Amino acid sequence: MTRGASHCALNRICYGERRIAQMSGGQQQRVALARAIVTNPSVLLLDEPLGALDRNLRENMQFELKSLQSKLGITSEMVTHDQEEALTMSVRVVVMNHGRILQSGTPNEVYDRPRTGFVAEFLGAANILPFSVVRAERNWLDIAIRDARGDVRSAATPTCRVAHALNRPLAAGASGEVAVRPEKLRVGDPRPDDIRFDGVVAARVFRGSQHAYRIDAPSLGQTVSVYQQAACTAALDAGHPMSVSIGPDDLVVLEREPGEGDAR
Repeated sequence: MTRGASHCALNRICYGERRIAQMSGGQQQRVALARAIVTNPSVLLLDEPLGALDRNLRENMQFELKSLQSKLGITSEMVTHDQEEALTMSVRVVVMNHGRILQSGTPNEVYDRPRTGFVAEFLGAANILPFSVVRAERNWLDIAIRDARGDVRSAATPTCRVAHALNRPLAAGASGEVAVRPEKLRVGDPRPDDIRFDGVVAARVFRGSQHAYRIDAPSLGQTVSVYQQAACTAALDAGHPMSVSIGPDDLVVLEREPGEGDAR
């Protein structure tokens, strides 16, 4: 046996003979997972199974768990407070609040078309914008974005048409809210149907692949989040002006939470 092979074998023996107290939290978690899977259960319940792992190992284990679940065919129910992990690991996502199911569906459905403001803000970041209905049709609304005080924006700003699947009709003059994900907002080069507004960079953080901005938008009366790919855009520091646009197809009309009135 070569020295390298002997060294590897010795490492395996040392790990195999370790007591629980000698293992790290991540090692204990993985051993517990292996012990649960080896019994070939009909249902596997996972409560924060990757919580003690560092980011790289956590990501690798996400792929490993999905592969094992697919190969073994074990129905798995996972509880996690990590929204990104929920989207990565799931075939079906269920969002609950106060013991009540607000929405369930595939990760793409729940993320791209959130039903309520709580779901939109719980699964990732979301900008929530109030609107007034200018004209209503069966599956379409012509809306005008309002500011945080409820005032309709400048008449020079065009209304936009958005699709909706609300379970209640909205008449002209009614109010509501739309959600738009920060990565859907565009900087510069607006398209003809876009909603456009000017703002000032309030803060920026670098996330490796993205610049995450907080933009003060006076015409909206609020601060909005904008994510831009770091490889495609130059970083803008606080105080820099920024022109932002939103495509109508990226706006999601939200249902009202139970107990909400007609206006917020």
